Amino acid sequence: NPFMKWNENIDPDVIDSIDQFLFEEEQTARIKQLYQEIDAALEKGDEETFLRLSEAVNKELEQYKGQKTVD
Repeated sequence: NPFMKWNENIDPDVIDSIDQFLFEEEQTARIKQLYQEIDAALEKGDEETFLRLSEAVNKELEQYKGQKTVD
């Protein structure tokens, strides 16, 4: 059938694995971006931004660890 959707035949476990991989990649990119912003704040001597970003990266890392143990 030429009108059948291509993804109807994909195993749901494969889809879940792909979704998990993409989520982890996004989270890793967010953490990397936060570290770059932290470095910039340190270079500027901006303590307030450094503390705010440090808190944000710690939350992301907690979420990341929580996701990894759930699997």
